[in-house]
Amino acid sequence: MIDRHTYETQNIARPIGNNGNSQDPKKRLELVSCGHAIPGHEVRILDENSRALPEGRVGQIAFRGPSVTPGYFQNPEASSQLLKSGWLHTGDLGFILNGELYISGRQKDLIIINGRNYPPQAIEWVVEEVPGIRKGSVVAFSIEGDSTEKLIITAETPMMDSPDLSQAISAQVRSAFGLIVDKVVLVGRGSIPKTSSGKLQRRRTKELFEDGLLGLPRQDLEINAAKSLVVR
Repeated sequence: MIDRHTYETQNIARPIGNNGNSQDPKKRLELVSCGHAIPGHEVRILDENSRALPEGRVGQIAFRGPSVTPGYFQNPEASSQLLKSGWLHTGDLGFILNGELYISGRQKDLIIINGRNYPPQAIEWVVEEVPGIRKGSVVAFSIEGDSTEKLIITAETPMMDSPDLSQAISAQVRSAFGLIVDKVVLVGRGSIPKTSSGKLQRRRTKELFEDGLLGLPRQDLEINAAKSLVVR
């Protein structure tokens, strides 16, 4: 369990004990340790300039060892972005405490509002607690605003036309994080794109929202995709 404020504002993972303040969800962030690197492997946390960070600092996770891939098949350009000086840059965010690795999100999915960093998973888990929302079917992302990013929440529910549910989601996020939700998009079951293994596709969800296609039936999405290919 780490202090949420220092994580969001300073990219520092500061452990907090089991005191009264740590029970406030606004002040804590709970993450599960992935353990130590296996023998023969090394793990580092890097800043934006690929410099190693000390324990407790949040950055990109990189590792090297005999199990690291030699690169992408017949794609040297992508391989050069993935592998640098023998280190595989994962694109995952995390930190190390007491020699153990903690993963806190993906760099490309990070939500930055008013200079603070919010892992989308933390927001999504809070929204899932609202009655009527399908578990594992919430996506949080941000879009460009006038002065800062705007927060968008999309969630699958059988109550797609419920203003009360939208207000409950906004209130839940505001209570937990102090964030204002710019828009809540309620969609039907199966509307949020996922990978074949069931992982949420946040960037694809954002693309559908920006194109005005989020929540359309699958066959309509396929028709729009086909039209797009024809136009190109």
